[in-house]
Amino acid sequence: MTLNRQSIKWLPKVSLTVGVVLLTALVLAKTATSSPEMDMLNSLERVNMVQQFLKDLIF
Repeated sequence: MTLNRQSIKWLPKVSLTVGVVLLTALVLAKTATSSPEMDMLNSLERVNMVQQFLKDLIF
């Protein structure tokens, strides 16, 4: 059997579908394992670091 454009024209659609499904699974796994408390703590630490940097820069 020879491979030509007619025989593999379904391949890009299947590849795209598999890629989207894997990406969705990775995003769902990441959101399931992240804790909102730690995200809030990390953002508060970032805000504190930026404020400290600006204070050091100005004064």
